[in-house]
Amino acid sequence: MSWQAYVDDHLLCEIEGNHLSSAAIIGHDGSVWAQSANFPQV
Repeated sequence: MSWQAYVDDHLLCEIEGNHLSSAAIIGHDGSVWAQSANFPQV
């Protein structure tokens, strides 16, 4: 499974009527491994 699939399929899924509006997996060096389409990068 790719990190992008993990974000899309697991972090943004609905759980007990709640869901995240955006999510990302960021490396220790600040590099983006995966992110949702509406995740704002600063």
